Amino acid sequence: MRPWNTHWAGAPVTERILKHPVARAAVPKWVAELQRGTDDQWLLHPGPRQVGKTTSLGHVAQRLLAEPGTDPRQVVIVPADDPDILEASEG
Repeated sequence: MRPWNTHWAGAPVTERILKHPVARAAVPKWVAELQRGTDDQWLLHPGPRQVGKTTSLGHVAQRLLAEPGTDPRQVVIVPADDPDILEASEG
């Protein structure tokens, strides 16, 4: 998962994730939901292929990482269709 989570090492969210510079309108709502939640909060964003799910989650990660006190290791991006992730999770 390290290639998808370059922010763990202090880099910005990878361009592999942020393919579009403008966040969708729902991103602030998702960030607010995560910030209200518990320490074990998840955001699952299902939908058809190639509609911007991973990019939107990258914008969520970017906003969470901009918040003071956010531990970058607690922001994890896992694109479910990545071949390595599919193999590791046994599909």
